Amino acid sequence: MDILDLSIMTSPQVRDLCRTQDQPRLAIVTLGALEQHGPHLPLATDSFIVQGILEKALGHVAEQGGEGTLLILPHQAVGLSGEHASFAGTMSLSATTALDAWFQCLSPLRSWGINKVLLFNGHGGQTGLTEVLAQRLRSELGLTAVWCHVDALGVPDGLVSPDEKRIGLHGGLVETALMLAIAPQHVRMDQASNFPSNREAATAGNQALRSGGCARHAWQAEDLNPEGVVGNAAAADASLGRKLLDHRAKALAQVIQEALTFELNRC
Repeated sequence: MDILDLSIMTSPQVRDLCRTQDQPRLAIVTLGALEQHGPHLPLATDSFIVQGILEKALGHVAEQGGEGTLLILPHQAVGLSGEHASFAGTMSLSATTALDAWFQCLSPLRSWGINKVLLFNGHGGQTGLTEVLAQRLRSELGLTAVWCHVDALGVPDGLVSPDEKRIGLHGGLVETALMLAIAPQHVRMDQASNFPSNREAATAGNQALRSGGCARHAWQAEDLNPEGVVGNAAAADASLGRKLLDHRAKALAQVIQEALTFELNRC
């Protein structure tokens, strides 16, 4: 298995990719964000997490061996974060700009001999945009485009309570624990707390329009909690983070292996 970092390759090395047709090839791009994560986590939390999970997942892929080439593309550090715009430090592209910028960055792949791409997204606010991007890549460029959101990689059974999984969607237990495992030097646990969700009171008694329900509503971060985060961040520790990191890295490694060999059935 060849794992290549585009940013440190030379142009002739990239050109030579299209001359070797005997192995499957997959480009991987991580999509992050630069947005507030409360008083305890850094603005680049989503980027730290997706890059940390990918790094560990690539280790698993390398250990498993097999044939193929993975081309790791430059991380996209600023995304669609309008729901956090009220908080200092947040930077955001518009949906149109982000979609066009990502599409244009990926447009040369076919000319490099790459016809498959994996979009690994770390920010929930741009999950829908990631799906739209994948469809554009398929429809307009003919690429096989696979997308995966970090939360879809799941958590080990019994490790996180159902309420925390449902409520702690931003800066809560899971993200704080992962950051303690990936970049602990950037976590301020003295500022971490159990941040309650105002949405729970607003949707009390609802069956459909609630956290985890079948209907959803648009929100700004301050709607959920004045600090802009929700969930029990104070309960996080590095041991939990390592378990979450290992679980998600193994799941992503499986995604990578399957995406690498996946072929669409064309009529």
